[in-house]
Amino acid sequence: MSQRDEAVDYQQSYTAAVITLCLCSLANAFVIINVFPYSGFMVLSLLPGTTPETVGSSAGILASSFMAGRFITAYGWGQVADGMGRVFVLKCSLFLSALFSILFGTSSSYTIAIFWRLCLGMSNAITSISKTLASEIGQGDEEKEKQAMGLVVGMRSWGFLIGPAIGGLLADPVKHYPSCFLNDSLLTNVFLRFPYLLPNLVVATISLLAALLVWVTIPETLERNVIREENSSGSDDEIPTNEKKPLLLKADLDVKEVPIWSRQRTRRHMVFNWIFSFVVTVIDDGFPLFCISTIGGLGYDESAIGQVLSMAGLIFAIGQYATYSMMVHHLGLYPSITVGCALGLTPAALISLAVCWHRMGAPKWETMVYLSMVLGLSKIMACACFTSLAIATNQTVSQGQRAKMNGLLLVGSSITKGLGPIFAGYLVSFSFSENALLVIPKYGSFVIFGVVGFMGLLVTLLATRLE
Repeated sequence: MSQRDEAVDYQQSYTAAVITLCLCSLANAFVIINVFPYSGFMVLSLLPGTTPETVGSSAGILASSFMAGRFITAYGWGQVADGMGRVFVLKCSLFLSALFSILFGTSSSYTIAIFWRLCLGMSNAITSISKTLASEIGQGDEEKEKQAMGLVVGMRSWGFLIGPAIGGLLADPVKHYPSCFLNDSLLTNVFLRFPYLLPNLVVATISLLAALLVWVTIPETLERNVIREENSSGSDDEIPTNEKKPLLLKADLDVKEVPIWSRQRTRRHMVFNWIFSFVVTVIDDGFPLFCISTIGGLGYDESAIGQVLSMAGLIFAIGQYATYSMMVHHLGLYPSITVGCALGLTPAALISLAVCWHRMGAPKWETMVYLSMVLGLSKIMACACFTSLAIATNQTVSQGQRAKMNGLLLVGSSITKGLGPIFAGYLVSFSFSENALLVIPKYGSFVIFGVVGFMGLLVTLLATRLE
């Protein structure tokens, strides 16, 4: 085979791998965040005695149970990926995510719902493995690494916008789309009994499709001699016939590795990532809870929330990759992190202005368009920050430590992302409570997003000291 043919084959393999990783990232985002727009309504139906103003804390606990589960197993999945291979772990995670998503959609009590979300988190290593593979499929080409990471992380952020839209639009379908269901039909009875099953069925389908594409298109990137060391029954010449040829050659194996947490630069990047993830999660979970409230919020239902997030997703889809590429090309990695952080977090303070328009009698569509623009544009910048940060963090360790580092990163982010919904839930409940000290419930939204905007300023200050 000529060098030109080899180059064409490699480019085709690289393109197919990136597309598959993007689908994996999208599926993972759906798994994590599709519950946010309907978690409050789900708790209202499963937990007697709750109201739209008091549901925040219980909904936050339900959403954060996923991160609690991921915290338990994240580092272990990283060790498995460094021993048995990245692709093996990715396929397992996608299959289990599909299974537990369906079970979560059939929850009949608040406790059972928390249990299945916990299992979803424990079985999920998609985030860390996808980022590890995105760094490795470029065979050391920095431009391809940036391109792959930009697309994969960007697709994850896209999923973080589309996921809530799917969750909001498909939750309780019999209630929102009665004309689509026949009386007393099997399908109608199923969705009446399990009103939040449909969005989870969609998530499960996407996860299974991603698992199939991983099996077909992504070769193992872990060095062959590392895999052989784990296989005591094989010799150096015994490579299974069904084993795909790795894209990467041996690298960094002869270098004595410094423990990950002992690297000051790596540690600094990881801590910043955790703090940034916390604030982003507070925004993602706090926004639907704010929309639900009838006292200090907008009184929206699941469908209206889904429409807002769908429009925000469209804005994000149009501008995300072009904005990220332009920022990294003209500014570089670390300035992109700072600018993306500043413009991705602090604009959350503008969300509360929608309440003013709502109370002045502005048409509902104007308020929804305004919210979509604020969310969509801020997500574009937050994604640019997160993508640049992922590349910068991977560059602080050798290839042989990337999966473990991303596993450790996932442990910390599971904690902060688990605390995010709880913090957002209690912040919303406190701000809209009649008994809150020095807070008038009618103006609680200004407290909620004022706090979030201030946290964004503090995180931006940390970003300036990252390099």
